[in-house]
Amino acid sequence: GAPMQIRIRGTSSINGAVDPLIVVDGMPYDITIPSDFNFATSDENNYGQLLNIAPSDIKDISVLKDAAATAVWGSRAANGVLVINTKRGVLGPPSISYNFKGSYSKQPSAIPMLTGNQYSSLILEEFYNAGRQFATSDFAKQFQYDRNDPYNYYNYSNNTNWLESITRIGYLQDHNLSISGGGEKAKYRASVNYFNQNGTTVGTSLGRLSARVNLDYTVSTKIRFSADIAYTHIDNKNLYPSGSRDANVRDVAYTKMPNQAVYEYDEYGNITSNYFSPATTAQGGFVYDFANSRVLGTYNPLAMALAASNQQLGERIIPKFSLQYQIIPDKLRLNANFQADINNTKVKKFLPQVATGRPFSEAVVNYAGDSDGDSFTMATNITLAYTPTLGKNHDLITFARFDS
Repeated sequence: GAPMQIRIRGTSSINGAVDPLIVVDGMPYDITIPSDFNFATSDENNYGQLLNIAPSDIKDISVLKDAAATAVWGSRAANGVLVINTKRGVLGPPSISYNFKGSYSKQPSAIPMLTGNQYSSLILEEFYNAGRQFATSDFAKQFQYDRNDPYNYYNYSNNTNWLESITRIGYLQDHNLSISGGGEKAKYRASVNYFNQNGTTVGTSLGRLSARVNLDYTVSTKIRFSADIAYTHIDNKNLYPSGSRDANVRDVAYTKMPNQAVYEYDEYGNITSNYFSPATTAQGGFVYDFANSRVLGTYNPLAMALAASNQQLGERIIPKFSLQYQIIPDKLRLNANFQADINNTKVKKFLPQVATGRPFSEAVVNYAGDSDGDSFTMATNITLAYTPTLGKNHDLITFARFDS
Protein backbone atom coordinates (compact mmCIF):
# COMPACT_ATOMS: atom_id res chain seq x y z
CA GLY A 1 0.00 0.00 0.00
CA ALA A 2 0.90 3.67 -0.08
CA PRO A 3 3.17 4.99 2.68
CA MET A 4 1.65 7.02 5.50
CA GLN A 5 1.90 10.79 5.10
CA ILE A 6 2.34 13.28 7.91
CA ARG A 7 1.39 16.93 7.55
CA ILE A 8 2.68 19.40 10.12
CA ARG A 9 -0.25 21.75 9.65
CA GLY A 10 -3.30 20.39 7.87
CA THR A 11 -3.86 18.64 4.57
CA SER A 12 -4.74 21.56 2.30
CA SER A 13 -3.97 25.20 1.73
CA ILE A 14 -5.09 28.09 -0.45
CA ASN A 15 -2.28 27.57 -2.97
CA GLY A 16 -2.59 23.78 -2.88
CA ALA A 17 0.83 23.21 -1.32
CA VAL A 18 0.94 21.05 1.79
CA ASP A 19 4.67 20.35 2.12
CA PRO A 20 6.60 22.06 4.92
CA LEU A 21 9.32 24.62 4.37
CA ILE A 22 12.76 23.05 4.77
CA VAL A 23 15.47 25.21 6.34
CA VAL A 24 19.13 24.14 6.38
CA ASP A 25 21.52 26.10 8.62
CA GLY A 26 19.14 29.02 8.83
CA MET A 27 18.36 29.38 5.12
CA PRO A 28 15.46 27.94 3.06
CA TYR A 29 16.46 24.95 0.95
CA ASP A 30 14.86 24.72 -2.48
CA ILE A 31 13.89 21.10 -3.13
CA THR A 32 11.03 19.22 -4.78
CA ILE A 33 9.63 16.79 -2.23
CA PRO A 34 8.48 13.48 -3.77
CA SER A 35 4.83 12.62 -3.16
CA ASP A 36 5.80 9.35 -1.47
CA PHE A 37 8.32 10.86 0.96
CA ASN A 38 7.36 9.66 4.43
CA PHE A 39 7.76 12.42 7.02
CA ALA A 40 6.33 10.16 9.73
CA THR A 41 9.21 7.67 9.80
CA SER A 42 12.06 9.59 8.18
CA ASP A 43 15.35 9.99 10.05
CA GLU A 44 18.63 11.71 9.20
CA ASN A 45 19.35 9.04 6.59
CA ASN A 46 16.08 9.72 4.76
CA TYR A 47 16.51 13.48 4.93
CA GLY A 48 20.10 13.11 3.78
CA GLN A 49 18.85 11.27 0.69
CA LEU A 50 16.15 13.87 0.07
CA LEU A 51 18.46 16.87 0.41
CA ASN A 52 21.64 15.22 -0.92
CA ILE A 53 23.36 15.87 2.40
CA ALA A 54 25.50 13.18 4.01
CA PRO A 55 23.54 11.86 7.04
CA SER A 56 26.76 12.03 9.09
CA ASP A 57 26.81 15.82 8.49
CA ILE A 58 23.38 16.35 10.07
CA LYS A 59 23.50 17.50 13.70
CA ASP A 60 19.79 17.73 14.51
CA ILE A 61 16.33 18.03 12.98
CA SER A 62 13.50 19.97 14.62
CA VAL A 63 9.96 20.97 13.73
CA LEU A 64 8.42 24.43 14.02
CA LYS A 65 4.67 24.89 13.73
CA ASP A 66 1.90 27.33 14.50
CA ALA A 67 3.09 30.74 15.74
CA ALA A 68 6.69 29.62 16.18
CA ALA A 69 6.94 28.96 12.46
CA THR A 70 5.03 31.91 11.03
CA ALA A 71 6.70 34.40 13.37
CA VAL A 72 10.07 33.72 11.74
CA TRP A 73 9.26 32.62 8.19
CA GLY A 74 5.90 34.25 7.49
CA SER A 75 3.47 32.79 4.95
CA ARG A 76 6.08 30.34 3.64
CA ALA A 77 5.73 28.51 6.95
CA ALA A 78 1.98 27.99 6.56
CA ASN A 79 2.57 24.22 6.39
CA GLY A 80 5.20 24.16 9.13
CA VAL A 81 8.98 24.24 9.05
CA LEU A 82 11.58 21.50 9.23
CA VAL A 83 14.80 22.96 10.61
CA ILE A 84 17.98 21.00 9.85
CA ASN A 85 21.33 21.99 11.31
CA THR A 86 24.63 20.56 10.09
CA LYS A 87 27.60 19.78 12.31
CA ARG A 88 30.23 22.44 12.92
CA GLY A 89 33.76 22.57 14.29
CA VAL A 90 34.43 22.33 18.03
CA LEU A 91 37.26 23.54 20.22
CA GLY A 92 40.15 21.09 20.29
CA PRO A 93 42.92 19.47 18.28
CA PRO A 94 42.19 18.13 14.78
CA SER A 95 39.93 15.08 14.93
CA ILE A 96 39.58 12.76 11.94
CA SER A 97 36.58 10.47 11.65
CA TYR A 98 35.67 7.80 9.10
CA ASN A 99 32.62 5.60 9.00
CA PHE A 100 31.20 3.15 6.50
CA LYS A 101 27.74 1.74 6.08
CA GLY A 102 26.81 -1.06 3.71
CA SER A 103 23.70 -3.09 3.08
CA TYR A 104 22.07 -5.30 0.50
CA SER A 105 18.48 -5.66 -0.64
CA LYS A 106 16.46 -8.11 -2.67
CA GLN A 107 13.06 -8.24 -4.28
CA PRO A 108 10.39 -10.33 -2.52
CA SER A 109 9.58 -13.67 -4.08
CA ALA A 110 7.49 -13.31 -7.22
CA ILE A 111 4.20 -15.06 -7.80
CA PRO A 112 4.55 -18.41 -9.62
CA MET A 113 4.73 -17.92 -13.37
CA LEU A 114 4.12 -20.29 -16.29
CA THR A 115 7.15 -21.83 -17.96
CA GLY A 116 7.56 -21.46 -21.70
CA ASN A 117 6.27 -24.98 -22.32
CA GLN A 118 3.21 -24.39 -20.12
CA TYR A 119 2.52 -21.06 -21.79
CA SER A 120 2.70 -22.54 -25.31
CA SER A 121 0.37 -25.38 -24.30
CA LEU A 122 -2.08 -22.88 -22.83
CA ILE A 123 -2.16 -20.84 -26.05
CA LEU A 124 -2.84 -23.96 -28.13
CA GLU A 125 -5.59 -25.11 -25.74
CA GLU A 126 -7.27 -21.71 -25.91
CA PHE A 127 -7.41 -21.92 -29.70
CA TYR A 128 -8.77 -25.46 -29.75
CA ASN A 129 -11.32 -24.78 -26.98
CA ALA A 130 -12.58 -21.80 -28.94
CA GLY A 131 -13.02 -23.97 -32.01
CA ARG A 132 -10.51 -21.91 -33.98
CA GLN A 133 -8.03 -23.28 -36.50
CA PHE A 134 -4.44 -22.60 -35.52
CA ALA A 135 -2.99 -20.87 -38.58
CA THR A 136 0.36 -21.47 -40.24
CA SER A 137 1.36 -17.82 -40.01
CA ASP A 138 4.62 -16.58 -38.51
CA PHE A 139 2.83 -16.05 -35.19
CA ALA A 140 1.64 -19.66 -35.17
CA LYS A 141 5.21 -20.83 -35.70
CA GLN A 142 6.10 -19.29 -32.35
CA PHE A 143 4.21 -22.08 -30.58
CA GLN A 144 4.68 -25.10 -32.86
CA TYR A 145 8.18 -26.16 -31.71
CA ASP A 146 8.98 -27.36 -35.23
CA ARG A 147 12.58 -28.61 -35.47
CA ASN A 148 12.36 -28.34 -39.24
CA ASP A 149 12.17 -24.58 -38.71
CA PRO A 150 15.32 -24.12 -36.56
CA TYR A 151 15.16 -20.32 -36.29
CA ASN A 152 11.67 -20.25 -34.80
CA TYR A 153 12.27 -23.46 -32.86
CA TYR A 154 15.31 -22.20 -30.97
CA ASN A 155 14.00 -18.68 -30.44
CA TYR A 156 10.52 -19.74 -29.29
CA SER A 157 11.05 -23.01 -27.38
CA ASN A 158 12.58 -21.59 -24.20
CA ASN A 159 11.61 -21.44 -20.54
CA THR A 160 12.62 -17.86 -19.86
CA ASN A 161 12.01 -16.28 -16.48
CA TRP A 162 11.94 -12.66 -17.59
CA LEU A 163 11.53 -11.32 -14.08
CA GLU A 164 14.59 -13.22 -12.92
CA SER A 165 16.59 -11.98 -15.91
CA ILE A 166 16.18 -8.32 -14.90
CA THR A 167 16.43 -8.80 -11.12
CA ARG A 168 19.59 -8.78 -9.05
CA ILE A 169 20.75 -8.30 -5.48
CA GLY A 170 20.97 -4.59 -4.74
CA TYR A 171 23.70 -3.16 -2.57
CA LEU A 172 24.49 0.13 -0.90
CA GLN A 173 27.78 1.60 0.26
CA ASP A 174 28.14 4.87 2.13
CA HIS A 175 31.60 6.27 2.99
CA ASN A 176 32.06 9.35 5.20
CA LEU A 177 35.32 11.10 6.06
CA SER A 178 35.49 14.25 8.18
CA ILE A 179 38.00 16.40 10.02
CA SER A 180 37.16 19.02 12.64
CA GLY A 181 38.80 21.11 15.32
CA GLY A 182 39.82 24.65 16.10
CA GLY A 183 41.00 27.13 18.68
CA GLU A 184 39.55 30.10 20.52
CA LYS A 185 39.35 32.21 17.37
CA ALA A 186 38.60 29.78 14.54
CA LYS A 187 36.78 26.46 14.35
CA TYR A 188 36.36 24.29 11.28
CA ARG A 189 34.77 21.12 10.01
CA ALA A 190 35.24 19.57 6.57
CA SER A 191 33.69 16.36 5.27
CA VAL A 192 33.54 14.22 2.14
CA ASN A 193 30.84 11.63 1.44
CA TYR A 194 30.63 8.99 -1.27
CA PHE A 195 27.34 7.15 -1.69
CA ASN A 196 26.61 4.43 -4.23
CA GLN A 197 23.51 2.27 -4.54
CA ASN A 198 22.72 -0.37 -7.14
CA GLY A 199 19.03 -1.10 -7.48
CA THR A 200 17.42 -4.54 -7.53
CA THR A 201 16.53 -4.05 -11.21
CA VAL A 202 19.47 -4.21 -13.61
CA GLY A 203 20.35 -0.87 -15.16
CA THR A 204 19.43 1.21 -12.10
CA SER A 205 21.88 2.95 -9.78
CA LEU A 206 22.47 6.14 -7.83
CA GLY A 207 25.88 7.66 -7.18
CA ARG A 208 26.54 10.77 -5.12
CA LEU A 209 29.72 12.60 -4.16
CA SER A 210 29.33 15.46 -1.71
CA ALA A 211 31.67 17.72 0.23
CA ARG A 212 31.02 20.34 2.89
CA VAL A 213 33.20 22.88 4.71
CA ASN A 214 31.94 24.88 7.71
CA LEU A 215 34.17 27.62 9.16
CA ASP A 216 33.48 29.81 12.21
CA TYR A 217 35.71 32.76 13.11
CA THR A 218 35.44 35.04 16.13
CA VAL A 219 36.73 38.48 15.16
CA SER A 220 36.12 40.06 18.57
CA THR A 221 33.79 39.79 21.53
CA LYS A 222 31.15 41.50 19.42
CA ILE A 223 31.70 40.15 15.91
CA ARG A 224 31.51 36.55 14.68
CA PHE A 225 31.79 35.41 11.09
CA SER A 226 31.04 32.05 9.45
CA ALA A 227 31.50 30.71 5.94
CA ASP A 228 30.02 27.46 4.62
CA ILE A 229 30.25 25.81 1.24
CA ALA A 230 28.55 22.63 0.08
CA TYR A 231 29.09 20.73 -3.17
CA THR A 232 27.13 17.78 -4.55
CA HIS A 233 27.53 15.68 -7.70
CA ILE A 234 24.79 13.18 -8.59
CA ASP A 235 24.68 10.42 -11.20
CA ASN A 236 21.25 8.80 -11.25
CA LYS A 237 20.55 6.00 -13.74
CA ASN A 238 16.90 5.08 -14.18
CA LEU A 239 15.07 2.72 -16.51
CA TYR A 240 13.97 4.28 -19.79
CA PRO A 241 10.20 3.90 -19.45
CA SER A 242 9.95 5.49 -16.01
CA GLY A 243 6.58 7.23 -16.07
CA SER A 244 3.57 6.02 -14.11
CA ARG A 245 1.64 5.49 -17.38
CA ASP A 246 4.45 3.66 -19.16
CA ALA A 247 4.71 -0.07 -19.78
CA ASN A 248 7.69 -0.28 -17.43
CA VAL A 249 10.30 -3.02 -17.47
CA ARG A 250 9.08 -4.98 -14.45
CA ASP A 251 5.45 -4.93 -15.62
CA VAL A 252 6.46 -6.23 -19.04
CA ALA A 253 8.64 -8.92 -17.42
CA TYR A 254 5.55 -10.30 -15.65
CA THR A 255 3.55 -10.61 -18.87
CA LYS A 256 6.20 -11.31 -21.52
CA MET A 257 5.75 -14.67 -23.29
CA PRO A 258 8.20 -17.03 -21.51
CA ASN A 259 8.87 -19.27 -24.52
CA GLN A 260 10.77 -16.41 -26.20
CA ALA A 261 14.58 -16.33 -25.96
CA VAL A 262 16.47 -13.48 -24.30
CA TYR A 263 19.33 -13.64 -26.82
CA GLU A 264 18.83 -14.45 -30.50
CA TYR A 265 19.65 -17.87 -31.97
CA ASP A 266 20.77 -18.11 -35.58
CA GLU A 267 19.25 -20.52 -38.12
CA TYR A 268 21.75 -23.19 -37.05
CA GLY A 269 20.69 -23.12 -33.41
CA ASN A 270 23.74 -21.17 -32.20
CA ILE A 271 23.09 -18.52 -29.57
CA THR A 272 24.42 -15.05 -30.40
CA SER A 273 25.28 -12.02 -28.29
CA ASN A 274 22.40 -10.04 -29.82
CA TYR A 275 19.24 -9.40 -27.85
CA PHE A 276 16.25 -11.14 -29.40
CA SER A 277 13.96 -8.19 -30.06
CA PRO A 278 11.58 -8.98 -32.93
CA ALA A 279 9.51 -6.10 -34.27
CA THR A 280 6.35 -7.93 -33.27
CA THR A 281 5.30 -11.26 -31.79
CA ALA A 282 2.04 -13.01 -31.10
CA GLN A 283 1.75 -10.71 -28.08
CA GLY A 284 2.26 -7.56 -30.12
CA GLY A 285 5.20 -5.19 -30.22
CA PHE A 286 6.71 -2.00 -28.89
CA VAL A 287 4.58 1.13 -29.31
CA TYR A 288 5.60 4.71 -28.53
CA ASP A 289 2.73 7.14 -28.03
CA PHE A 290 4.26 10.42 -29.22
CA ALA A 291 1.11 12.41 -28.39
CA ASN A 292 1.34 11.51 -24.71
CA SER A 293 5.09 10.69 -24.54
CA ARG A 294 4.63 7.21 -23.13
CA VAL A 295 5.68 3.64 -23.86
CA LEU A 296 3.06 0.98 -24.59
CA GLY A 297 3.04 -2.62 -25.78
CA THR A 298 5.70 -5.22 -25.12
CA TYR A 299 9.42 -5.64 -25.70
CA ASN A 300 12.50 -7.55 -24.51
CA PRO A 301 12.77 -6.38 -20.86
CA LEU A 302 16.48 -7.15 -20.47
CA ALA A 303 17.35 -5.34 -23.70
CA MET A 304 15.35 -2.33 -22.55
CA ALA A 305 16.95 -2.33 -19.09
CA LEU A 306 20.55 -2.61 -20.30
CA ALA A 307 20.62 -1.06 -23.78
CA ALA A 308 18.29 1.92 -23.30
CA SER A 309 19.46 4.76 -21.05
CA ASN A 310 17.83 7.37 -18.86
CA GLN A 311 20.52 9.22 -16.94
CA GLN A 312 20.32 12.32 -14.77
CA LEU A 313 23.49 14.21 -13.87
CA GLY A 314 23.49 17.01 -11.33
CA GLU A 315 25.99 19.53 -9.93
CA ARG A 316 25.08 21.84 -7.07
CA ILE A 317 27.18 24.37 -5.16
CA ILE A 318 25.80 26.34 -2.20
CA PRO A 319 28.10 28.95 -0.59
CA LYS A 320 26.79 30.73 2.52
CA PHE A 321 28.22 33.61 4.58
CA SER A 322 26.97 34.82 7.95
CA LEU A 323 27.81 37.74 10.22
CA GLN A 324 26.74 38.21 13.84
CA TYR A 325 27.25 41.55 15.58
CA GLN A 326 26.48 42.15 19.26
CA ILE A 327 25.33 45.76 19.26
CA ILE A 328 24.55 45.56 22.98
CA PRO A 329 26.09 42.37 24.37
CA ASP A 330 23.46 39.82 25.40
CA LYS A 331 20.63 42.25 24.60
CA LEU A 332 20.68 43.56 21.04
CA ARG A 333 22.07 41.37 18.25
CA LEU A 334 22.27 41.73 14.47
CA ASN A 335 22.47 38.64 12.24
CA ALA A 336 23.07 38.87 8.48
CA ASN A 337 23.13 35.92 6.07
CA PHE A 338 23.86 35.61 2.36
CA GLN A 339 23.51 32.41 0.35
CA ALA A 340 23.87 31.53 -3.33
CA ASP A 341 22.55 28.36 -4.95
CA ILE A 342 24.12 27.27 -8.25
CA ASN A 343 22.42 24.22 -9.72
CA ASN A 344 22.96 22.37 -13.01
CA THR A 345 20.93 19.36 -14.13
CA LYS A 346 21.38 17.28 -17.27
CA VAL A 347 19.07 14.52 -18.47
CA LYS A 348 20.22 12.16 -21.22
CA LYS A 349 17.89 9.59 -22.79
CA PHE A 350 18.47 7.11 -25.58
CA LEU A 351 16.22 4.37 -26.97
CA PRO A 352 18.22 2.12 -29.33
CA GLN A 353 16.70 -0.12 -31.98
CA VAL A 354 17.80 -3.28 -30.17
CA ALA A 355 15.59 -2.34 -27.19
CA THR A 356 12.43 -2.02 -29.29
CA GLY A 357 12.96 -4.23 -32.32
CA ARG A 358 11.15 -1.71 -34.50
CA PRO A 359 12.28 -1.08 -38.12
CA PHE A 360 14.93 1.60 -38.59
CA SER A 361 12.51 3.60 -40.73
CA GLU A 362 10.36 4.45 -37.68
CA ALA A 363 10.89 7.70 -35.80
CA VAL A 364 11.12 5.97 -32.43
CA VAL A 365 14.23 4.00 -33.46
CA ASN A 366 17.41 5.43 -31.90
CA TYR A 367 15.26 8.12 -30.30
CA ALA A 368 17.43 10.41 -28.14
CA GLY A 369 16.88 13.33 -25.83
CA ASP A 370 19.33 15.65 -24.10
CA SER A 371 18.29 18.49 -21.80
CA ASP A 372 20.41 20.86 -19.76
CA GLY A 373 19.02 23.14 -17.07
CA ASP A 374 20.83 25.79 -15.03
CA SER A 375 19.58 27.87 -12.14
CA PHE A 376 21.18 30.53 -9.97
CA THR A 377 19.45 32.01 -6.94
CA MET A 378 20.55 34.32 -4.15
CA ALA A 379 18.95 34.80 -0.76
CA THR A 380 19.69 37.23 2.04
CA ASN A 381 18.19 37.85 5.43
CA ILE A 382 18.91 40.36 8.17
CA THR A 383 17.56 39.89 11.69
CA LEU A 384 17.65 42.33 14.58
CA ALA A 385 16.90 40.61 17.91
CA TYR A 386 16.30 42.37 21.24
CA THR A 387 16.31 40.17 24.36
CA PRO A 388 16.36 42.34 27.51
CA THR A 389 16.44 40.88 31.01
CA LEU A 390 13.19 41.62 32.86
CA GLY A 391 13.73 39.59 35.98
CA LYS A 392 13.59 35.99 37.10
CA ASN A 393 10.03 35.30 35.97
CA HIS A 394 9.74 37.24 32.74
CA ASP A 395 11.43 37.07 29.35
CA LEU A 396 10.94 39.33 26.37
CA ILE A 397 12.05 38.50 22.84
CA THR A 398 11.46 40.95 20.02
CA PHE A 399 12.93 40.90 16.57
CA ALA A 400 12.68 42.43 13.13
CA ARG A 401 13.56 40.47 10.00
CA PHE A 402 14.13 41.35 6.36
CA ASP A 403 14.38 38.67 3.64
CA SER A 404 15.15 38.99 -0.05
